[in-house]
Amino acid sequence: MTGTFLESSLQMVARRLYLLRLLRRQALCWVMLLGPGIALALMLPPSAGILSLPMMGLLVMTIVGLMWTRWRLDSPTASETARLVEQQHPELNDAVITAVKVHEEAAHGKARSIMTAWAIDEADRMAQDSDWRSVVPGHRVFSWTLVSMLTFAFLVSSVMAASRWGHPTPDASADPGAAASTSNPAAAAKGDIQLTVEPGDVEIERGGALTVVARFEQSLPANVMLQLETEKGLATFTMDQTVDEGVFAARIPSVGGDGDYRICYGESLAQLQQVEDPDFKNKSQDFHISTYVRPAVQQVDAAITPPAWSRREKQLIEDTVRVTAVEGSEIEFIVHTNKPVELAELRGEDEAVIPLLPTDDGQLVAAIEANEDVSYRVWLKDSDGRTAAEEQEISLRVTRNKRPKIKVTFPGRDTNVSPLQEFAVEAEAMDDFGLTDFGISFSLTGQDPVEVSLKEANQEPPKKAKLQHEISLESLNAVPDDLLVYHFYVEDMAADGTPRRTLSDMMFAEVRRFEEIFRQSQQQEQQQQQQQQDQQQQDQQQQGNQAAQLLQLQRQIMIATWNIQRSLDESSSRTRAMDKAVEDSDVVLQSQGAALEQLQTLLEEAGDDAETLKLAGAVDVAMNEVVTALTDFASDRNDDELQNAITAEQRAIAGLMRLRAKEHEVQQSQQQQSQSQQGQQNSASQQQLRQLELDNDRNRYESERQAQEQREQNSEQSEQLQVLNRLKELARRQQMLNERLKQLESELRAAETDEEKEEIERELKRLREEQREMLRDVDELKDTMDQQSSEAQQQNQETRQQVDQARQQVQQASRAMDEGDLSKAISEGTRAERQFDELQEKFRQQTSNQFSEAMRDLRQQARQVSDRQDEIARELSGESKPEDRSDDNQQRPSLRSDRDRDELEKKVTQQRDDLERILEEAKKIVEEAEESEPLLSRRLFDTIRETEEKKPQEALEATEILVSRGLFNQGQEAEQIAREGIDGLKKGIEQAADAVLGSEAESLRRAQGELQDLANQLQSEINENTQGQPGQQPGQQNGEQPEEQNAGQRRQTGDPPEREAAPLPEQQPGQQPG
Repeated sequence: MTGTFLESSLQMVARRLYLLRLLRRQALCWVMLLGPGIALALMLPPSAGILSLPMMGLLVMTIVGLMWTRWRLDSPTASETARLVEQQHPELNDAVITAVKVHEEAAHGKARSIMTAWAIDEADRMAQDSDWRSVVPGHRVFSWTLVSMLTFAFLVSSVMAASRWGHPTPDASADPGAAASTSNPAAAAKGDIQLTVEPGDVEIERGGALTVVARFEQSLPANVMLQLETEKGLATFTMDQTVDEGVFAARIPSVGGDGDYRICYGESLAQLQQVEDPDFKNKSQDFHISTYVRPAVQQVDAAITPPAWSRREKQLIEDTVRVTAVEGSEIEFIVHTNKPVELAELRGEDEAVIPLLPTDDGQLVAAIEANEDVSYRVWLKDSDGRTAAEEQEISLRVTRNKRPKIKVTFPGRDTNVSPLQEFAVEAEAMDDFGLTDFGISFSLTGQDPVEVSLKEANQEPPKKAKLQHEISLESLNAVPDDLLVYHFYVEDMAADGTPRRTLSDMMFAEVRRFEEIFRQSQQQEQQQQQQQQDQQQQDQQQQGNQAAQLLQLQRQIMIATWNIQRSLDESSSRTRAMDKAVEDSDVVLQSQGAALEQLQTLLEEAGDDAETLKLAGAVDVAMNEVVTALTDFASDRNDDELQNAITAEQRAIAGLMRLRAKEHEVQQSQQQQSQSQQGQQNSASQQQLRQLELDNDRNRYESERQAQEQREQNSEQSEQLQVLNRLKELARRQQMLNERLKQLESELRAAETDEEKEEIERELKRLREEQREMLRDVDELKDTMDQQSSEAQQQNQETRQQVDQARQQVQQASRAMDEGDLSKAISEGTRAERQFDELQEKFRQQTSNQFSEAMRDLRQQARQVSDRQDEIARELSGESKPEDRSDDNQQRPSLRSDRDRDELEKKVTQQRDDLERILEEAKKIVEEAEESEPLLSRRLFDTIRETEEKKPQEALEATEILVSRGLFNQGQEAEQIAREGIDGLKKGIEQAADAVLGSEAESLRRAQGELQDLANQLQSEINENTQGQPGQQPGQQNGEQPEEQNAGQRRQTGDPPEREAAPLPEQQPGQQPG
């Protein structure tokens, strides 16, 4: 029967039956113990407290009763339980009893038969079909539980009542001090009243609260009063009766100094008014209150002496606990305390201890050097051994002297130049503390590097500089297929005061050949001729492609070597950097070996071409020099070997450039074959293809760079928004403080009683704490601004200075409140509030520009989605695109077969995804612009809400389903609903964009005017140059091709290099400009 439902049901009934019997015995036990308990309470002497003798006796009786109720109370047996079940359920026909008996017999060793198993199974089935909880009903168990609890409560209350009121009252003629408690020194007996006062003589911290308790053991007075006498005078407090009988309590909210207190009592208030009478006896003895003052920090000042290389002035910041200093600064913490101390220390997180030394004026001073971010706790101990209740924490954050940032801005990538060109290059550099020097370093193949400083003499180190220089290739005697390598450098001062140089990326400029012609051929006229020349040029093109691939590999090797040298120059740990450089040089050496193998393959395929063999031989010599230099660097660890390797790599690249084909025929075609041929051209050809605008593919690396810049911009925007929100919060809090101060000043003038003045003083104390907290928050804001990027710090430099001024005003308001000068505090607080408001508005105008680019992009996406929706509508109706219409098919009726069902379905799916992405971006802008641009946020929010009400996503989904099933007519109806929602979205986004971008029409008019002015200036300069040299094109140099001269002019004026070699419309294939 083990594990059957029958067994579990019987056990449930047995547990209930046992509990019912137990509760009955407990109730009977409490009733039986009632008499002995009362008798015991009357016999024991009265005593106070929780563990009194009656309570101890009651506890013993309870334990004995619980033990007796469980003594010899066995659990019901299975047979007994089964009989009880059968009595309540006669329909079982003794099946349960039979099953229990056969189970017991089987347990005693009797063999189990088929009939036995059948009886148990039958009883188990009956148990499942019936509910046996009614055998011992739950309400009966609950009733006896309640009876047991009530009888126990009656027992406890009866025993306690007998103990409290069952004893006779002592004779009043007895000795009044005989009953006084000897265990409490604050106990006193007056007449027939026994009084105990807690805490008696006491020592507490000055300004702390004190609670006094008076216990009356015999007769209870009607009124009790506490008298406190200090040097400020006499104060009285009414003592209220607590829940405990005979216990009165009063709380002194603040004890300002040493004094005495006593308890006075009487039967009426009139009797207590006679407390000053010398004959008044209803009072306790005097108890003394001794007060002490813990040492505490009142103010911390920081005197910061920046290092000389930072060119910053010494600064004293008063009342601050958050200090931001430049790396290497000397900081002197000046701690003001409320009393002289015996020992003072600054304790760091790493258990470092810096002693605070006393000065003649009673201040404590500690000097540290700012090298790492750290927090200190001010630990104080006075002559009595008392320490501060709360340890003031001081945090120091160090502003690192980061390396300058430098970026090449023009041309910004590798390019081709003419041997006669004045090659203009530009870069931008920025540093937190100033650039001591900056310039450019360049070298041509076979020549020593030339370094040119671009910093003017006696120029103050700027924090931001624009580096511009023109490299005269003619003066360098550049020849075609030379390689110009250049990079910019900037210098600043490191944290140890030594000069530090930072280098930009290495850039390449290939000197192109005069006879290397890139022209755009006409496909139909030259197709036949090209096919005839394909076989002749195949060998030469294959050789040129191999050389181009090898050139690209050698270029990567040179860049890698350059990066190794730059990492060494910019490293802070020479040993670790050298180990890493040696490891990286081994990888470069392996790549150079692979390049040598490719060169040998090129030599084998060159055959008997003498010119190719000569050029390849020179490249082989240069590559072997690279291998030698890198090997020597790994063994000798000498930086000069890296420069030798770079020089040899430059010669190798120049030699590989000469192995390329001299002339390239380029066709612009939409066929796949022409596109694949364009993709196989060498890297120099790709540069010219971009200039001819034949290659419109995006530069993947440029996209990655733009994405990185966008992430950095978003991070800066988030930091700017954080600063704006903090400024708003500070302005609001300062306004509330000023209003409350003005109100308290009026109330203080109108106050008449001391209680009102004390209440106002307490409120002023709270406001002083809030004003000091404002100082901490302003310091935190300054800390946040100091940790921003260099660009943001340059942008917010003026704002940072205004924050310093606002902090000074807040600090002056706090000092005026400490001195009790409310008028001055209100005046300074008002100035601080005005300063915060101005900062908030100015900063809001600065940060509002962050949404310009986002809204411009969002508006462009909305227009594109709207245009694509119009295209989908035309395709659904069977119309062709306007550009696809011709005279032959304009009158042809639309056929259902013209509509590509799969392609149209993909377009609708893509349209729905784009629409959801636009809505998500709009929602993000709504959240970010809610604080700084409420108008933009509100307009975008309304646009999103109206668009979601029109449900264009659902309409597009329905259109997709209908198109997939070929139901174009029904799809047009759903598409029209989606188009209405998309048009509304586009209109709403354009209106919202006007909030930050302004009217687009007005912007176009302004741009048109600016372009017209620039065109007039350019025409004027052209006319002047034309008048200067008759018969020569404007600006043309002697012996210079017009194409090359124009290219140089465009580089100098900053025009995109893609337009340098663009052919004229009337030009014939192969004709050079001019």
